Amino acid sequence: ADKKKAEKAAARAVEDAKKPKKKVAADDEELDPSQYKANREQQIKQLEASGGNPYPHKFHVSHRLPDFVTEFEATEKGTKIEGKIVTIAGRINSVRGQGKLMFYDLRGDGAKVQLMASLKDYAAGPEAFDEINHTVKRGDIIGARGYAGKSKSGELSVFPIEIV
Repeated sequence: ADKKKAEKAAARAVEDAKKPKKKVAADDEELDPSQYKANREQQIKQLEASGGNPYPHKFHVSHRLPDFVTEFEATEKGTKIEGKIVTIAGRINSVRGQGKLMFYDLRGDGAKVQLMASLKDYAAGPEAFDEINHTVKRGDIIGARGYAGKSKSGELSVFPIEIV
């Protein structure tokens, strides 16, 4: 019985060796805290070297997150209110990407609002859209200017035309 198990294990090892290795990305979630901190410090230095400001001085907010939720929670699913631009700010709690859409969950003052960033809505163009979406990470405090609405799944969202 032990001989059969050893043969199966050896055969499995040979098969695994033949399979191409999966590319392991250096995901921030899987790094130890000191390495994560070093990566973030390096990103900030790169941003400063390219002329960007990682810590903008001020961002005017038209709605606190709880006020935004109260004002726009009655909006219908799948609609965007394009007549009124809102500005909100909060800490990124989660980041999800799906094609040309990026979803950010912002939290602040005990409320949560989703940012549904789309390449077609972003005012500064595709290069700026890609740059900002590769720069911001979970835990960052950001500001967004855009249109209020609800996603097709019914989640209260801001469709940003600018992210700072």
